Amino acid sequence: MRTYIQTHIQELVRRIYEILTDLPTDTRRTRRGFLTDMLSRVTGLASKDPLRALLHVLCQVETGIYESTRLWGDGVRSLTAAFKVTQHRMHNVFDILRTYHTSLRTIQFDFLQARLQARQMLRWQNIVVAKALHFLANTSVQLTEIEAVYQGIQSLMAGDISHFILPHETLVVALDHIQHHLDTTQPHMTLCHRDLAFYYNKAEFKTFRKDSTLFLVMDVPITSDNLAHNFQLYDVIKLPIAISEMHGYYSMLATDITTIAFAQDADVFIQMTDNRQPLNEIWHVSDVALTFLDRNRLTCARGLMKSNLSEIKATCRYRVHKSPHPRSVLRVHGNTFL
Repeated sequence: MRTYIQTHIQELVRRIYEILTDLPTDTRRTRRGFLTDMLSRVTGLASKDPLRALLHVLCQVETGIYESTRLWGDGVRSLTAAFKVTQHRMHNVFDILRTYHTSLRTIQFDFLQARLQARQMLRWQNIVVAKALHFLANTSVQLTEIEAVYQGIQSLMAGDISHFILPHETLVVALDHIQHHLDTTQPHMTLCHRDLAFYYNKAEFKTFRKDSTLFLVMDVPITSDNLAHNFQLYDVIKLPIAISEMHGYYSMLATDITTIAFAQDADVFIQMTDNRQPLNEIWHVSDVALTFLDRNRLTCARGLMKSNLSEIKATCRYRVHKSPHPRSVLRVHGNTFL
């Protein structure tokens, strides 16, 4: 439209130039009178014909300008209408974009909220799972410990010491403490056993409870360094000895010694009489069945252990018996008995 208006205006201007070019240049006209020409020359005014021609040209110019103005107005109205339509479309586009923007922001906000809620939910789920696992672990450990305590108490009631009630480390620390106390106060005393199996299987103990604490009192045997040896037991078997001077008579050892405990590195013998031998592995010094004898002292037990006939004769007694021989003894021949 703009190009069309400009083309039309150029066409009108070109016509104006053409008309001006076609105007007569001669000032004298035959139709004018003398006085008119005289007056025109004197006043310098145009004559009637040029004025008509100029009026005609101005009328055509006015018509062209009016036409141009009308066309320009139509173009402006069309352009304004098109601009309004375009502006209305742009408003619609902006409204749609604003709606899309709001929708996108809403969707983004909802997505972020959902993601945040999912993270929080996952975090709470992890916390709940961790607490549940921690609770299950503690419960399992507590159930195991309760079961172990129950079994340990049952073992104590049955006369056995449970390793759960008394761990190895605790027992070792207690034995070391006792040994340290002995080394400090009574250096000549020591523990009879250092192996833990003895205390778990054979040691005597007592238990008592105060409030929620269980006390375990164990008998820990101690001995002197002179007796801290493994003694070997020898039974004294009495055999009849035939008397060559008296036929039908025999002699037999008259001592009441039945067992002798001997250790190569010990300075004492342990003598037992009348078959009174302690049954436990640990023997108490206060036991009346035990008699401790000095190895350097001349005794019947020493003579028997050394097989020294002179000491046996000097310290032991004999009795003379008349046949028959005891049923536990068989005479092979002469002075040989089985």
